[in-house]
Amino acid sequence: MRTLVPFLALLFAGCGSPSNDGPGDGPGDSNNPTTPEVDPCPNDGDSDGDTVCDSADVCPGENDLLDTDNDGVADGCDVCPQDVNDDTDGDGICDTDDACEGFNDANDGDADGQPNECDPCPYDNPDDSDLDGVCDRDDRCEGFDDTLDSDGDMRPDDCDPCPIDNPDDPDGDGVCQSVDPCPMDNPDDSDGDGVCDSDDICPGFDDNVDFDLDGVTEGCDCDDFDPYIYPGAPELCDGFDNDCNGTADAPVLGGPPPGVDFTMLHSSDLGGPIFNPAAAIAPTPINLGDDAVTNALQIGFSFNFYGTDYTTLQLSSNGFVGFGGGLAQGCCSGLTIPTNDAYNNIIAMWWEDIDPSSGGTIGYETQGAPGSQVFLLGFSNVPLYGNNATNTFQLKLFEATGVIEIHYTNASIDAGLWTVGVENDTGTLATVYYSRINPLAGEVGTALQFRPPARDTELDVDGDGWLECEECDDDDPAIHPDVQFDLCDNVDNDCDLDVDEDAADTDGDGVCNLLDPCPADPLDGC
Repeated sequence: MRTLVPFLALLFAGCGSPSNDGPGDGPGDSNNPTTPEVDPCPNDGDSDGDTVCDSADVCPGENDLLDTDNDGVADGCDVCPQDVNDDTDGDGICDTDDACEGFNDANDGDADGQPNECDPCPYDNPDDSDLDGVCDRDDRCEGFDDTLDSDGDMRPDDCDPCPIDNPDDPDGDGVCQSVDPCPMDNPDDSDGDGVCDSDDICPGFDDNVDFDLDGVTEGCDCDDFDPYIYPGAPELCDGFDNDCNGTADAPVLGGPPPGVDFTMLHSSDLGGPIFNPAAAIAPTPINLGDDAVTNALQIGFSFNFYGTDYTTLQLSSNGFVGFGGGLAQGCCSGLTIPTNDAYNNIIAMWWEDIDPSSGGTIGYETQGAPGSQVFLLGFSNVPLYGNNATNTFQLKLFEATGVIEIHYTNASIDAGLWTVGVENDTGTLATVYYSRINPLAGEVGTALQFRPPARDTELDVDGDGWLECEECDDDDPAIHPDVQFDLCDNVDNDCDLDVDEDAADTDGDGVCNLLDPCPADPLDGC
């Protein structure tokens, strides 16, 4: 064999033919059968068969040429062969397998397979058992939908004892507000009269029994068969206890204190006036332009307003009257009362910017017999300025009682301000219904009543033993029905409606001697 190899080498070396060396074939070219193969890895070989010599192999034992993510690391040695950045958030999990990108997948507080940062309920497993969108840990009504809260009281309907009430049971009687007949009372109706305790007129008694219809029920009325006898009624000089204070016609110290104002009642109040505008008989028309004031209008009787008697008043076109003269027209909206200004001593029926020049009528008249007359002043379909809404209301002044009433068929509203009430002549005292307050609606089919403070007729002011209601002058102790002799002083000393009838009148001229300039001469010629 030692001699065969050189021989064979020589044999092969001499067997070549120029016709077998084609164009482009060079020495050592595999296409040239005369050239021997060159070993690509002459020093080590390619043990993993990836055509990369072992000494240059990046991933021994694996195919260096297989790099799916093109990150320069062969798949066989790449921890994340599908990810060019392998593990961006450094949590040991390849990006393609990452359950919570950018965060550590190992942080899974409830062990539900969802890392905390990507888990809507990181401390609940399962997250939301009742599927209401609220984590179990925060669930207010387990097993039910927390989002169903009809009354908005933060308690889901299925766990709310009163699902449509907020608050559920304000009086704490165990009955939901919506079905509680008296939601603010516990107990509801102590006296069993069908009236809730908070609305009870006469607690402990039946509010439905009022035989005399005076507004005070039987249990709280000292005489429920007489409509003029009830607590707070004016005491008459009649031998009866009209006001139920336990004393009939007995002197009562005090009386109305200085500065006592009117009492106001609305037709919606218990004992309030009834809407009943009087029918006009022969009213005197009043022709007013916009923002105008009348001259003095005759009332027809003496009307006492805040302690002063008046026989005339003035009217402003803007819905109020004034006493004492000098009334300003009051454009263009109501003002606050009481205020000491140019609008004192007034009754504001509906003080707004009313424009009689745009339509409607205004008139006044006095009705009734002397002693019980009523002064009426009415607006009929008079519009507001620049507004089609009309106003129809009537003022009533009562001679016998000094009561003031305003009856509203309709009193319209706009974006302005109203004043309704009464104010004294110094602007220091007022009884107010509206005073520059924008009501939610006007007045329709309603009435207001202003009652003056009544002097207590049970008083014996002059201390002569006769009550004011029993004599003709309770400011002079020398005048009362027990006086035996009427003096010659032009005064009815004995309250018999006659003057000086007991004094000597020598000449018979009807003037007693002490007052007669010529007591012996009936013609007073002396």
